[in-house]
Amino acid sequence: MIFRQLKECEYNHFIKLLIQSGRKDGLDASFSITMKVNDGKYIIKIQPAKKCKIYALQALEVCRNKHEIEMFLITDNSLLLSLLNILLYQGFSSSP
Repeated sequence: MIFRQLKECEYNHFIKLLIQSGRKDGLDASFSITMKVNDGKYIIKIQPAKKCKIYALQALEVCRNKHEIEMFLITDNSLLLSLLNILLYQGFSSSP
């Protein structure tokens, strides 16, 4: 699990994007976001927190082959940080 602290305006913008494009399961405090990076597909669990912090809890790498779909759990902090940075960049590059 890693986190990034954002400026208040960035945090508010990112929360709006999470609500629009994220999936929330029941009473879960986190959002699941599906993202593509190059040819890979990832599902990253994001949890907003107080003081403008965004936590990346874990991610799944989704691999498809001819017969099945395999998912690999990612908990390595360096990979989580990279995915979170890409997600933040993609979110902020779409701002008006």
